[in-house]
Amino acid sequence: MIFGSAFYTTFLSVFLQSEGFGREQIGFIHSAFFLGMFLGAFQMERLIKKVGHIQALAVFGSLATSATLLQALYQTFPAWIFFRFLVGLSLAALYIVIESWMLYKSDLKTRGALLSLYMLCLYTSQSASQQLLSLVDINSYTPFLVSALFTSLSVIPVGLSTSRITLPSSKDSIGFFHIFKVSPFGVTGCFISGLILSALYSFLPVFSVSKNIPSENLMSITIAGGVFLQWPIGKLSDYFERRRILILTVLVAVVLSILGFIFRDASIKVFLPLSFLIGGVLFTLYPLSITQVCDHLDHSHITRATALLLIAYGSGSVLGPIASSAMVEVFGINAIFPYFAMLLVGLGLVGLYSVIRRPIVPLDQQMDFLPLASVTPIVCEMDPRSEEVSQA
Repeated sequence: MIFGSAFYTTFLSVFLQSEGFGREQIGFIHSAFFLGMFLGAFQMERLIKKVGHIQALAVFGSLATSATLLQALYQTFPAWIFFRFLVGLSLAALYIVIESWMLYKSDLKTRGALLSLYMLCLYTSQSASQQLLSLVDINSYTPFLVSALFTSLSVIPVGLSTSRITLPSSKDSIGFFHIFKVSPFGVTGCFISGLILSALYSFLPVFSVSKNIPSENLMSITIAGGVFLQWPIGKLSDYFERRRILILTVLVAVVLSILGFIFRDASIKVFLPLSFLIGGVLFTLYPLSITQVCDHLDHSHITRATALLLIAYGSGSVLGPIASSAMVEVFGINAIFPYFAMLLVGLGLVGLYSVIRRPIVPLDQQMDFLPLASVTPIVCEMDPRSEEVSQA
């Protein structure tokens, strides 16, 4: 499923620009997709519980496939807004089913390993799938057909099952205001991550075209940076006061974003390694921010808190393509890097305030770093950190 949808997002930016769509229109189309993902992540559980996970998988797999194919037939701005919203809504439902399936088939001993494997599959698929763009003609129907094909194939493994699963019940133990009060830095970090990463997915491919850099290579390398650097940076935060590591990561991200703007016309041999580092720090902000919030919470509240933080990230991801499109429309596509830098500077200021005015969490009370997918609240149930109390 990820293999079919991740490359398609990159293709979409390149295709829409080649078809004469304005950058603001591109931003709104991507925003519609993220809005569908956001609403689907929190509104589809009730329907899936009612009709059953296999039936829901079939329905939303069919809807996602159909909406993707219809985009090839009706290439108008209003139609694309509607179809991309439907695809986002459908993929969110598929994520809920898949993540619920993994949760149901795991136990306390295997859940952490399964979550790590899931994250590895997710990011590896996102990175590797970009290379499909070098194998297809973006001016043909082939990308639409390939994306629809992979989405359809993703339904088969779970669809062949004869058993039923029970989706976890939501826990309303704490509210959003509470987690913002205990860690404004972490909550802001999740929101800023949504603003940045959704803009990255939307406009970095457009930037690559303007610089004659193959979009598939630039996106693969950038996402690969997030895959390979996320874990070492995260583990480093387990051995030092986490807020300082998060601030340092933000500072490095600011510097790299500025370098991205300075070296915007550099050769591909210079820019691709730089994009690897940029992806490494930008993709690490979200899981670092989540872990920083969890440092201030009781273990029993982690599942609920991570679900609320997903709302913060999702809100940012909906607004990100619109905000960044306005900036690149006025200042040009090169403004995507100053856009990153400005948001990161704001986040850094919140972090400095947090370090100066708020108490330090002792190292022995910090929770272990664990990357979490920014997809649905179901994956939060797989977080083994919330089970440490019950295991003890």
